[in-house]
Amino acid sequence: MKKKTVYAPQQCLFDDPPQRSNEPTAPKGERDVVFDLTDSLSAPIIVFNESWADTMPEQFVDLVSTARLAAGLTDEQQATEVECILYIYTWSMVSPIDDYHWVNIYTHLSCKVLEEMLEQDRWEIMKAPKELSNEEQQKLLDLRRWIYTTRRAVVKQRLKEGEDETLAIDRSAKAVKLGKKGKATSRPSVDQQSLF
Repeated sequence: MKKKTVYAPQQCLFDDPPQRSNEPTAPKGERDVVFDLTDSLSAPIIVFNESWADTMPEQFVDLVSTARLAAGLTDEQQATEVECILYIYTWSMVSPIDDYHWVNIYTHLSCKVLEEMLEQDRWEIMKAPKELSNEEQQKLLDLRRWIYTTRRAVVKQRLKEGEDETLAIDRSAKAVKLGKKGKATSRPSVDQQSLF
């Protein structure tokens, strides 16, 4: 009489070699493309004070998503110059900027973005410096990194909480749906944070 073989999961748990998945694994350090795209298209604009967000210059607000996508293509992990302009703008509306370094940064960035993205030359009118000092470059770099980190933290928090149905990601199809209640939006929302 032939003996029946009985398979019990507990018996062969350690007997069989582990099965390898046929799905390729992402290399370590590779960023989540879907999250990066979500961040570029729908992350809020980080401002110093939300009260002044409705007064932000439209020409700069309209450039935010485009600038973020361009920065994403270069693998730049910092906020765009346009985002910095809008942050400093709302800061200047709350109180005068009494540090000339920040005035130089603000006018320099504004003229640079107007020239590069909108083909408008405002350097002479604004009397903006064409070059920033090392200290000003460091302050700008710190601001860009802070805005980038804050912006991505806000997106991660919204994704985790599913807040107001602002963002829904279908990871299986790698599709991104933007806007409240499924309506597409081309303008990012505004979120108040303070660095200073």
